[in-house]
Amino acid sequence: MPAQRAEIIRAAERDGARVSRWFEDDGISGKSTEGRDGLSQLMDFCTERPGEIDLLYVYDFRRMARTREDAYFIRKTMRAAKVRIVAITQPGVEDEGANALMESVYDGIAEMERLYLKRVVR
Repeated sequence: MPAQRAEIIRAAERDGARVSRWFEDDGISGKSTEGRDGLSQLMDFCTERPGEIDLLYVYDFRRMARTREDAYFIRKTMRAAKVRIVAITQPGVEDEGANALMESVYDGIAEMERLYLKRVVR
């Protein structure tokens, strides 16, 4: 987590943003939204205070969610709260349609990886 924090701070500084708040689920997999207090706090905060946070940095979309359904739910909630999500290890693009496609590819890869790991760990 310290290395991810440092990378997020660097990305925010590069973008001229300021990290004002941290929401973390240290040591908890993104395979489910269950039991992720940091994610729950983030979702509640953004829903209850729309506009207070306008940019959300995540280290990697796989850290956010490992299923397409969870990723969609998180993105939909953040969009409603007017929060843009930036994954520092996975660049987005300016074109909204192309960016939506890229995000869905990232989410599909994360889910595929989760299913693969589930199979080989058994």
